[in-house]
Amino acid sequence: MNAVRAVSIVQWLGIVAFVAVWAMDVPGYRSVWDNSYMRTAIAGECALRAAMLAFALYTTLTMVRRQRLFPVLFAAELILVGALPTATFLWNCIATGVGGLALLMMPGVLLWTALGVFAAALWTLTVRRSPGLAGAFVTPG
Repeated sequence: MNAVRAVSIVQWLGIVAFVAVWAMDVPGYRSVWDNSYMRTAIAGECALRAAMLAFALYTTLTMVRRQRLFPVLFAAELILVGALPTATFLWNCIATGVGGLALLMMPGVLLWTALGVFAAALWTLTVRRSPGLAGAFVTPG
């Protein structure tokens, strides 16, 4: 399997996995929907996830069309996926008015986000320097 096909498979599987994880959270959303603070938190979290899904779908569309913008969007997508847990955590703290003890968890959330962003950046640099992907996503002139 060549590197282009591997990136393509990972991109499509990422979208499927993102939707599957989101669907697994629906029972949790239902269980706390009666609380108005939680309803606001859920709506914001769903908006963040929908924006990320739209960005991932647009990135996939640029991949399928073999546009020059794909490598940049792909790198941005990987970094945003790494930053999404921190964004949702902060939104949930703001929406529910929970501070204090919840914010003590912040170093752990930031650590996982930093690790995710670092891994995404490292993987992106590796792919960008790969001879197999050198001209893979550029539309022939």
